[in-house]
Amino acid sequence: MKKKYRVTVDNQEHEVSTDDAGNHTVNGKPVVVDAVQMTEGVFSVIFEGTVYEVSLQQGDNGADQNGDTRGVTLLVNGTPHQVKVDDERSMLLKSVLEKPHSVESKISVRAPMPGLITKIEVHEGDMITEGQGLVILEAMKMENEIKSSSKAIVGVIHVKLRQTVDKSEVLVTLSSI
Repeated sequence: MKKKYRVTVDNQEHEVSTDDAGNHTVNGKPVVVDAVQMTEGVFSVIFEGTVYEVSLQQGDNGADQNGDTRGVTLLVNGTPHQVKVDDERSMLLKSVLEKPHSVESKISVRAPMPGLITKIEVHEGDMITEGQGLVILEAMKMENEIKSSSKAIVGVIHVKLRQTVDKSEVLVTLSSI
């Protein structure tokens, strides 16, 4: 089974993978690695034919509640290096928790059927939550609450009270946050 890691050494990221057969890659390139524990917290590591003495100086490479790896300080041949290791689970957790760095997107909320607007529940500029009611649309003598599908800011309200709308007509434009 192949395991993938993101290893950050002194703020430089490297993609590392290893499998059950002992094959290793660093940034997609196959490498030869061998490690032997000499004493508690001290290892002799042969990496691509060069021998290194690696010891744990301090730290805890666990992850906090946000999936952020705390990291450790390793002494490599006496030189300290800050090292963080993220496994596939912590990388997934970080990707879920990170806010996207994308441009604000617009969401058009449309009428699911023709009807009459009987209530407008929000105002332009309101910050709303997922599931919050936006407008009430009366159709076939039934009131249907049109709700937000995500957390957003109300941008433009395109309808007025007592206005009739057609199916798929834009009722409200939201800006995702």
